[in-house]
Amino acid sequence: MYLRLFVFLVFIFSPLFTFSQNKITVSGFVSNAKNGETLIGANIYITKLKTGTVTNEYGFYYLEITI
Repeated sequence: MYLRLFVFLVFIFSPLFTFSQNKITVSGFVSNAKNGETLIGANIYITKLKTGTVTNEYGFYYLEITI
């Protein structure tokens, strides 16, 4: 009985391990090229992935991409 339960659980949870996803983190600062001031609220968008983010009050952005 326990063997059957074990085999059943292995088959149920095995797809979770085979379909793991890789994640990439992209981060940095956005600043004005002329005077070096950081840009607050600048949009960073990756068109092909249809995902993006906005810089914070320090001009910093952080984007986690699943490939």
